[in-house]
Amino acid sequence: MARLSSLRWWQAWRRAVGRAKDESLNLSLQKDFLTAISPQLRTPLNDIIGYSEYIYHNATEPMIRFPSQIIFESGNQLLDLVNAWLDWSQLEAGQVVHMPTHFSLTEWLLDMLVQHRAQAAALDVRLVPQPHANLPPSVWLDRNHLSKVMKQLLHNAIKFSREGGVVKVAIEYRAPFHSLVFSVQDTGVGIPLDKHSSVFQRFWQNEDYIRTPYAGAGLGLALAKKWVEFMGGEMGFNSSPNVGSIFFFSLPLPGQGEGAA
Repeated sequence: MARLSSLRWWQAWRRAVGRAKDESLNLSLQKDFLTAISPQLRTPLNDIIGYSEYIYHNATEPMIRFPSQIIFESGNQLLDLVNAWLDWSQLEAGQVVHMPTHFSLTEWLLDMLVQHRAQAAALDVRLVPQPHANLPPSVWLDRNHLSKVMKQLLHNAIKFSREGGVVKVAIEYRAPFHSLVFSVQDTGVGIPLDKHSSVFQRFWQNEDYIRTPYAGAGLGLALAKKWVEFMGGEMGFNSSPNVGSIFFFSLPLPGQGEGAA
């Protein structure tokens, strides 16, 4: 009887292992497929975005302008999703190269806000830059990857802000730790306490407050955190429902002599 139980247990275990291997293989194949096909989507998407924008700016009839605007916005959303998936895949595969350069944080911050001015204006949200006076005139950081993090945080802060809200973006230099602290604070809907532990998980979305079904796939914050960690930093947040959220991250600041000509 004991042998029969052991045999049944062994057979059940083998079946479970087999199912797990099949599921793991399927997930791996799906990931490989998405990684391979994503770059092939960029060219037709860029064509769709470019031509729809051209039609929108040159057409005079509302029946043509309105659909072209929808096509343009939907194309951009899909392109953002493709780019996010490619970034995630490259980070997980260790294929990302760290490329720091010298630049002014104050100028960079203003550039970030200019890029989001239209989104903020459409929702009547005011963008307020708050660079601290003690910022170095020039920093040695990976500007491209830093911009990806800030774009995601700004996009979310504006999207979840109420009409007439305010989004504050601050940068502080902490001399004792030789590090920079970035923060994006909004006066939006906030995140319930019971969902705080899920915020940085892949595919998580604040479903209670999403304004549109085209809000994204829930990769943004998980990817932003991954970029921060890639640059040697940490990310966190505080949030209260009906009060707002503040997302912040710190980055080590290498000596200003590094990489200098």
